[in-house]
Amino acid sequence: MLDKDDLQAIQTMIDTSVTASEERMSAKIEDVEQRMSAKIEDVEQRMSAKIEGVEQRMSAKIEDVEQRMSAKIEGVEQRMSAKIDTASQDTMRGAAVLMEQYFEPKFNILSENVQLILEKLDAMSALEPRVRTLEEELPAVKAVVRANRQDIDRLKDAI
Repeated sequence: MLDKDDLQAIQTMIDTSVTASEERMSAKIEDVEQRMSAKIEDVEQRMSAKIEGVEQRMSAKIEDVEQRMSAKIEGVEQRMSAKIDTASQDTMRGAAVLMEQYFEPKFNILSENVQLILEKLDAMSALEPRVRTLEEELPAVKAVVRANRQDIDRLKDAI
């Protein structure tokens, strides 16, 4: 049968073991929090840099398209004004047909370029769910850590 000294020795061993376990768990939790924070920060930095780069490239492309289209429209306007001034009613009808044939392919090309830009933006936004998932999972991890800590405290109190 165990006497009082034996029971106290067992209690001391259990307390020492629980304390060591709590310290290890706390260290592991802190390590996980630090790694997750670092990963999230890294992802945010990379995504910000990518978004900034895409914005700059898209702005430059849009400006380039605007300049080219302005030059083309200006040239077309000058040609059309000269034709309208010198042409009869039949020539004006012919000019309208020519304008339709001339502009439609250019607008189709412009539409395709806009579609390519949108696809690139969609590809960038495909990474957003991964970041959101990490942000959404972090509170759950913290809650589990908090719950584990409370359970450990209750077990400690129970001993």
